[in-house]
Amino acid sequence: MRYDSILENGITIGAASEGKYVPDLFTIEVDFGTDKDSREECIEAYNEDYALVKEALVKVGVTEDAIATGPFSVTIHYEWVYEKIEENYSGRHREEYRRVRKEVDGYEYEGSLLVELPMDLKLVKTIWSALNDIDGYFSFSFNYRLEHPEIHERELLEQAVAEARKRAEVLAAAANIKLGSVEAINHEYRYASSIGNRTECYKSETVFRLGSEDVFRSPDGTPDLNPEDIPVSCSVTLRWAVEQ
Repeated sequence: MRYDSILENGITIGAASEGKYVPDLFTIEVDFGTDKDSREECIEAYNEDYALVKEALVKVGVTEDAIATGPFSVTIHYEWVYEKIEENYSGRHREEYRRVRKEVDGYEYEGSLLVELPMDLKLVKTIWSALNDIDGYFSFSFNYRLEHPEIHERELLEQAVAEARKRAEVLAAAANIKLGSVEAINHEYRYASSIGNRTECYKSETVFRLGSEDVFRSPDGTPDLNPEDIPVSCSVTLRWAVEQ
């Protein structure tokens, strides 16, 4: 009945639009952490590595006020104790190890540092080289994103609405009916994320995580840092009244 009602009283059209855009911001995230025998050693190790990383960033032109720190914690480090189990199963001897309990084995810490800057591939490579030359208990990654994705979202939304209207006009002309006013517009964003009652278009972040030995490197020794464009997609569904 609902399907028949739609055919009789209106035209409902869905349309989508998508695009890919060059990122204009990049983020450096440094994650500190390892395990030590005492809390004091954890704090000392973190402070040493943080100071080295901060110094390296400042040397290549990152301002101190652009460097932000995340939460820092020191917790008890546990190790599992395994027990060897031997048994006969269907006439075959089998050995396996099972976890039986956890034992305290010193402490471990976690901390992070975050920097966000305008996109500059030359600076990205410079920062990578600077951080890669430091010996310490940390890893780092680069993330790329759009500074104003809402600009692209509006453009794509306009395109999707225009495309939906074109399709509705074709259907109306083919059926020899007149397209009336819009009765309803529904947003159907693929991969949408909602904050309260606001729906925004999906914005993806390309992540290039470093530290792996199999990462392709350019002749100067740095990875081939060329982030892919970021996809943004929007879709809409519109319903028009029709006149015979």
